[in-house]
Amino acid sequence: MPKVSVVILTFNRSVLLKRALKSVLDQTFQDFEIIVVDDCSSDDTEKTAKSFSDSRIRYIRHEENKGEGVGRNDGIRNARGEYIAFLDDDDEWFPEKLRLQVEYLDRLPVEVGAVHCGRVDMDARSGEVLGPIEPAAFNENEKRGNIYWHLLQTNFITLSSIILRNKCFELVGEFDENIPSGLDHDMWIRVSEHFWFEYINQPLVKYGLHEVQLSKNLLLKIQGKEAWLQKYDPLIKHDSHTYSQIYCELGIWHCLNGNISQGRKVLLRIIKKFPRGVKPYAIFCSTFLGTVGFKKLVEAWSARKLFLSTS
Repeated sequence: MPKVSVVILTFNRSVLLKRALKSVLDQTFQDFEIIVVDDCSSDDTEKTAKSFSDSRIRYIRHEENKGEGVGRNDGIRNARGEYIAFLDDDDEWFPEKLRLQVEYLDRLPVEVGAVHCGRVDMDARSGEVLGPIEPAAFNENEKRGNIYWHLLQTNFITLSSIILRNKCFELVGEFDENIPSGLDHDMWIRVSEHFWFEYINQPLVKYGLHEVQLSKNLLLKIQGKEAWLQKYDPLIKHDSHTYSQIYCELGIWHCLNGNISQGRKVLLRIIKKFPRGVKPYAIFCSTFLGTVGFKKLVEAWSARKLFLSTS
């Protein structure tokens, strides 16, 4: 049996998939299997996956598009490794990633269920490394140990950066297929209820950025955040900072998606619950600039890291 099962969910990104696969095959740690789950691609994804002629690569194809949750769960169900790692098809790994993370998990007690690491941003189209991401809201120590509450505040774990014990999924179950986007955030929270996390403060992942990243699949992101809030609103509703941060982001997304009236409703909900906060008032007033004006302002906010989280 392989030590690590690497799950790669892919859809119509054969060129990027080739680079992602190569980054796994080039690992200094070689005791792994790769499970490629093709969510009904119409390009030459199957040909790409099989072009490596490596018996460790297992290819699974969906005959209809089933979405992120089903795809990742199919990977888990077929995993035979003691540890499970995920790699998005537009991301890549540095050669030492698996070796370092496996060494951590091998020597740590079973109470530590997962190890994640730092990342650098990469132009997904060219593969050019753009540089390290800005320091996260939490410091290094807050990303390890019991991070349950930190994860409720924001998702600071990049999916391609994490490796988990298989027993984590045996205990907490599979990804929630009712969350259409951002379901990894829900999974990390559920795992953190039972296991501690370890963190390697070193960039071991190249995170693929695409053009118009902010607006990409915006409706799906909205649906995902709303589904997430159905589960976690009762846990965050008494923390003004977390509540405001998450709902402000949701309100911004609605406005960017052309539904300013719904965005205002979300922002008014925050103002009614926590009337002393400044941020929701500022965003609410900005919605009267109209869709075009609001989008330009959000672009400026994004450039200055204002109001927008990285989740």
